[in-house]
Amino acid sequence: MNETTGTEQQVAAVPPEPQSPYDFLALFPGAPTPDQIETYRKMVPGGRLRLLPMKDGKRLFLLRGFTALELQAIQADAAKAPAEKQGQIAQTSIVLRCTLWTSTENSGKLTEAGLAASGAGLVSTLNIAITDLSDYNDPAVLEQLYVDL
Repeated sequence: MNETTGTEQQVAAVPPEPQSPYDFLALFPGAPTPDQIETYRKMVPGGRLRLLPMKDGKRLFLLRGFTALELQAIQADAAKAPAEKQGQIAQTSIVLRCTLWTSTENSGKLTEAGLAASGAGLVSTLNIAITDLSDYNDPAVLEQLYVDL
């Protein structure tokens, strides 16, 4: 007869921590597979992707960077709006275009309505991560990267 205490049973019921980003991604229904991730990687600027979980651990975003041509198109479209709204419109457009998959939508596709229903800081947060993937550097970081010859 194998006797176990309630504590031992609780420990056994706790799932193991994901060992890789792919294991973590697999915890979310409808998430891209490793093969899909590799297909995305071949199609995006620099071949770089970023998996960004929110602090609550329940929301996950798969992001890519944008090209200079995409930025020009986004800025041209935003320029049609009043000046005070152009920055927010451009950020929202970048986030919608560069979020390849999200756990916040059943379809996995981030929508403008989904963004509007989320926390007020989500667009800015995602935009910062995407902008970094697009080779923008904070001036303080850039200063550390310079090598004078």
